[in-house]
Amino acid sequence: MLNSGQLKQFAERGFLLLPQVIPPDVTVAASTAIDELIKHDPPGPDVRGPHNYFPEARQAPALAALLTGSPAFGLAESLTGPGTLEVPWQVQVALNIPPFGHRPGMHHIDGAPGEPDGRPGTFTMLAGVLMSDQRDEDSGNLWVWPGTHLSHADYFRQHGPDAFFAAGGYPPIRRPEPEQVKWQHLGCGQARGLLPDQARRPRRLVG
Repeated sequence: MLNSGQLKQFAERGFLLLPQVIPPDVTVAASTAIDELIKHDPPGPDVRGPHNYFPEARQAPALAALLTGSPAFGLAESLTGPGTLEVPWQVQVALNIPPFGHRPGMHHIDGAPGEPDGRPGTFTMLAGVLMSDQRDEDSGNLWVWPGTHLSHADYFRQHGPDAFFAAGGYPPIRRPEPEQVKWQHLGCGQARGLLPDQARRPRRLVG
């Protein structure tokens, strides 16, 4: 369970970093599964920066187990309430392949374009498991803009729900200085970051 300080931090900043949640054997099995994905469908030789895989969870049980075979799912529900989350049907493996010189100047929130019935293509929470070392900045880190979930909420209250689609995932809010995640509330702005020439391995993240 999360403590009161962590709950307060999530409410104020929109994201939490929780180290050592996933058991080592689950992490090793997931890393092997990522290797197999890359082996069977490798990025092209000229690919730099973001490269994603989206297997169904039932076809990638070792990746799904990062959430369902660890304390992670229970920790997520401690933010939303017991029994309020559904097990995801899909997994994302997000690589960031060096060298990648992009330094984000803007964030996005997920959900646009919408679903066929007109709803935002969004979800309750984004849970990501860092699968590679990112102990320093500019290592392909995920960038977050703390507290922007609150700014987004204010913006949509003022402009109505259709403003979500009009903004296309980039609402024009005032942004604080971003932070690079080193060791995300869905509404907290995010982006992929710079991965310099000297980086040897792609950044790996499973969400």
